Amino acid sequence: MPVIPPTPWSDILPGIQTGDVMIFTGGDAEATAVELLTMSSYSHAVMLYRQDSATAPWIWEESSLDGVTDPLEGTVHNGAQAGDATQLAQLIAGRGNVPYYRQLIWERPPGLSPQVLDFMEQWDGTPFGGGTTAEKLLDMGWDWIEGHYFGRDSGRAHMFCAMLVALTYQSVGLLDESHPPNYYSPGSFAPTSSDVVLRLGATFGPLIAVSFP
Repeated sequence: MPVIPPTPWSDILPGIQTGDVMIFTGGDAEATAVELLTMSSYSHAVMLYRQDSATAPWIWEESSLDGVTDPLEGTVHNGAQAGDATQLAQLIAGRGNVPYYRQLIWERPPGLSPQVLDFMEQWDGTPFGGGTTAEKLLDMGWDWIEGHYFGRDSGRAHMFCAMLVALTYQSVGLLDESHPPNYYSPGSFAPTSSDVVLRLGATFGPLIAVSFP
């Protein structure tokens, strides 16, 4: 079987639109723990946001690690955050994570950009769990089990990465609320999963491995 080489980020960048996603698989202990806890090959999920074709896209993510300056707050912080997509994707990949991009194929309504921006401003800074790394991982695993197997919503006092993406999708009607946001894991956004059932005529494109210079 031929090996498809990764697509350079510079080729993907011009076509990015709000709602596209990236998922990552990683080799460090924390990423491996997330993959084991959620029984998937992926450890992190983010959503992309682009105000218009003339502006640089942002990554919208939930992370326990400080990233780049959040344009919504003007500071570098952890928790729910936005950041320049190129800088943040390179930063995440530089920690040993392998990035993949997936296009959201959808006729986006004219009011989508301000609607999503309002949502991001509302939830920006929501903590990524609490306590030590091990405690955060256990919280994340239990949150996912509660949502995925018992259908119980874990609330909004803290947030994890796939939960934030799912909640953002629900806020614009792309996902219904038959499952709570903590039902989803990073692997939910992979083609091999049937977790994400999109609405409003939207579909996902193929999963594309990404390379950076």
